[in-house]
Amino acid sequence: MSGWQRIGVVISVLWLVGLPVYLVVSSGISAGKRYEQCLEERLPSLTWEEKHDICWKSSHPALTTFTWKDVGYTLIAGNFDTVILWSMMLVPIVIFWLVGSIILVTIRWIRRGFAH
Repeated sequence: MSGWQRIGVVISVLWLVGLPVYLVVSSGISAGKRYEQCLEERLPSLTWEEKHDICWKSSHPALTTFTWKDVGYTLIAGNFDTVILWSMMLVPIVIFWLVGSIILVTIRWIRRGFAH
């Protein structure tokens, strides 16, 4: 395996691991922002505890975010979400390998032309 192929394998593995990690972290951050925005709304008739309960229910991580359990279940379940998630993970890798291969073949072809 050439050095370029090894780099490609590392990038592919990082993508396969990194995308689910990004989904989990990103959804947690967005849920936190929704909770903070909800608390900042002007609801003068409610106590802080009532606002907290309302905001927690509307932006609770179990209702609005991906968890590791959700990602694992989605990857294995065999439903429409599974197809979407696997597509998001594998299609960019296929495109990456196709474009990379085309670029390397083109560079080698150009070099052979100047070697004569």
